[in-house]
Amino acid sequence: MSLWTTRSAELVGIGDTVALSVPGHADAVGRIIAKTDDDQIQCLLVCHTSRHTARPGRFVNVDEDQLLLRVR
Repeated sequence: MSLWTTRSAELVGIGDTVALSVPGHADAVGRIIAKTDDDQIQCLLVCHTSRHTARPGRFVNVDEDQLLLRVR
């Protein structure tokens, strides 16, 4: 099982929901769904604020240092 550490020192894995630091997607929150072949973390965006461009249902690939904190 793949596990990663958020910037707030929480262990997260596939199925967890996390706040993300994604350029061009302020206030992004996504569910971790997979580890990519090039060792990135694939997330499905689940929410956004109306004034930003992070749209639910969009897939983004991030590095471990882009995981901010677990959202419960």
